[in-house]
Amino acid sequence: MNKSLRSWLIACAINVICVLISIRYFDHPIADFLEQHFRHTEGWRFLSLALEPVKIVALAAPLFLFWTGLHRDGKWIKTALVLAWAEVWALATEFVFKQIFGRAWPEPTYIRDHLDGFRWLHAGDGWMSFPSGHALSSFALAAVFWYANPRRRRPVLAVAAMVSAAMVLCNYHWLSDVIAGSFLGWTIGWITAMAPSASDSKYPSADRLGSDSPSAESSNRGG
Repeated sequence: MNKSLRSWLIACAINVICVLISIRYFDHPIADFLEQHFRHTEGWRFLSLALEPVKIVALAAPLFLFWTGLHRDGKWIKTALVLAWAEVWALATEFVFKQIFGRAWPEPTYIRDHLDGFRWLHAGDGWMSFPSGHALSSFALAAVFWYANPRRRRPVLAVAAMVSAAMVLCNYHWLSDVIAGSFLGWTIGWITAMAPSASDSKYPSADRLGSDSPSAESSNRGG
């Protein structure tokens, strides 16, 4: 078995276990605590407002594609294209998984309406919480950056983690939603960056994304 596949399967198993533990022991106590002690504070209002721009994350894909169209010879052309692919696949994955699991939102379905659980294959208003789409998209983009630009790994990963944490703190998602979404997002970003063949000049693979940098371009010209 391929080493990368083996590592992913182990990580997937660990993620599933963490999700199940969170559903069983942590999701409801955290949601109840935040509703009682954080919901009506200035901190909650600040986070809620700070998350408003993140709601337009779906525009990331067309924006990245628009960028590639305007800067065909730019050094970020390859990275922007792979980011667009990752975001499109993240949005598609989010839609499919939400339809399958049909999980109740913490707010308002659980907190206000006192309804809970999963409506398998019957998602609808108030029943599309799992997995977190924000975590999924954020970590998909972060994974691409992880391979494309090592110098920006930490700040981009930190932003993805903060967005995911804020979704839980505002009771927009259960903790398990974010755990699952983060793993799915990272998987999509990793596959998107690694899948293209390095021998195909049209589609850059992860090990060639670094060639976007000026130093790499200079070394290529020197060869």
